[in-house]
Amino acid sequence: NGSPIRLNLMVKNAEAFMAKAVAAGATIVRSMQEEFYGYRNGVVMDPFGYTWAIMSQVKLISPKKMQDQWSKMLAAHKPEGSAA
Repeated sequence: NGSPIRLNLMVKNAEAFMAKAVAAGATIVRSMQEEFYGYRNGVVMDPFGYTWAIMSQVKLISPKKMQDQWSKMLAAHKPEGSAA
């Protein structure tokens, strides 16, 4: 059912790298998406069961803006009825 090990790769073009991985037999676990911290990130699993997070930096985000975006994301996903 796969390996418990997850490998993280920082590449120049995450989309192109992911496409090559899929062409070589990997399956997409999580589609490429832009994250609040300024990276595009996606996850594939290779034919041997190893999971690879593939990412590239697309924006340089200041620590304050990153914290603000993180806080907004958490507030948007707060379960109903939970304490403030």
